[in-house]
Formats: sequence, C-alpha cells, structure tokens
Amino acid sequence: MHEAKRISTVGRRALLGALSLPLLVRNAAAVGLHRLDLVGNSDVAPKSWLDGTGAPRGYAVEAVLSILASAGIAPNLRLHPWRRAIEVSRRGQALLLSVFFSVEREAEFLFSYAYAYDEVVLVVRRGEAFTYRGAEDLRGRRVAYQAGAVYGTGWAEHQRVIVPVEDNAPTGRLKMLAAGFVDAAVLNPGAAALRHQAAQAGLSPDLFEVLPRPLAQLPLHIGVPKAMNRPDLLLPINKAILALRADGTLAAIEANYFPEGGRLGRD
Repeated sequence: MHEAKRISTVGRRALLGALSLPLLVRNAAAVGLHRLDLVGNSDVAPKSWLDGTGAPRGYAVEAVLSILASAGIAPNLRLHPWRRAIEVSRRGQALLLSVFFSVEREAEFLFSYAYAYDEVVLVVRRGEAFTYRGAEDLRGRRVAYQAGAVYGTGWAEHQRVIVPVEDNAPTGRLKMLAAGFVDAAVLNPGAAALRHQAAQAGLSPDLFEVLPRPLAQLPLHIGVPKAMNRPDLLLPINKAILALRADGTLAAIEANYFPEGGRLGRD
C-alpha cells in the first residue's frame, strides 16, 4: 500500500517535470469534469505572467492548474492585467487564480485553503534604504504599487500615510524608482520578483535593494466569487490542496521557481 502511494507520488512529480506549462494547461482542460473559466494577473513574475509567446507561466499557474485538475475541474485559463482579472471574477464569470484575503474582499469571494505564501516587499534605490517598521515609517513617501491591490488587512493604514502612485506593471514601478519619481516600489513575491521584474524592465537588480522587513507575508488563495453561486467548489478544491501538499506536488513546483525553498505548501 505504501509502495503504491510512493509510486503514485513519484509519478505525479515526474509528470510535472516532463510537461511544459502549455501542455499542462491543455491536459487540465482535457481531464476535468467541470469546465470553468479561470483568470489571473498577467504581470507578476514569477507568480503568474505571459511569456513572449503569450503563454501563461508561473508557480501560481502551475500550482492552481494541478489543484483544479485534481479536484476534477477543467479550467479555461486567461491572464489579464490585475484590475481586469479581479473585475471579471467579481462578476462571477471566472475563478480567481490567486488572491490575498481582506475583509473587503470577503464580501465578494469565498477563499480556498492557502496553497502558497507571498512575501510582499518594499524596494528602494540602492544606498537609500530606510528603517521600515510599519506604516508610519512611510509617511509622506511616494510609494508605487499595483492599482487595485490589497496587501492584507493592514494595507488601508499604509494608504492613509503614503503618497500613492498606482500603476499596472511591476516593470513600470521599477523604472519610476530608478528615475527617482518614487521613493519605494511594492513588489511580490519577495526578492525573486525583483530579479524577474528588473530583467523584464532591462534594468540591473543591483540598482535596487529590498528593505529587510516585508510589507506583508500573506497566504495565496483561489478565489471563488460569490456571484458565481458555486460554494460547492470549495470542498474538492480544498481536498486537492491538502492532497498535493501532502504528496509533495506543491513542493516540486516550488523547487522549479525558488531553489532556495520556502514558498509553496507551507502549513
């Protein structure tokens, strides 16, 4: 019995390693019992983004496609700018690939168990770091962040004291920071986001540094919009998350994106 379970686990990991992400997308659609739309952010590498061919990439993409396939759901995945993605989902037209919990969003979404954890960080120009302990340390500073984002329950306090600069692309945030138009930029997940986004912006990551204290450390959930009227989806999705955490699938996906570990499948 234990040997059969071990072979099954190894086989699942081998499948993840062998399939390209476009094939994983098509495979998930082929085996599912329920056909549902799924939307997510198109510009938060390495979590979710569109590559040069327009194909979806990212650890959240791989993790959620695996979770939904295990739950018997065939997703039609589309990545959009964040404000469009969350609006499409809010109207009940699609599941949401990844979303942070907030009291405001709880009125519109049901949240799966956490399948990953994001570290939201503050990035500044190298040599211009300051002590950050909380919102008051950002008072009067120009901070660039994702339009429509809610970085946890303490974000509203930060918004009251910063000079807000909203945009729709992390690369744009880094360009504004490099040019001196803002004092800090919000990125996630962690230092990995800085490496990916600086490369996409054509900037050296050495121009920047990440403040030691994160803005937030937040679990990622699959969002089921209440307007969809499908609360029944949560049980199979949550069972799949627990199973893929237990058999090492989430850890295997993590290793592809974060060799240092510490992102997916934590308790």
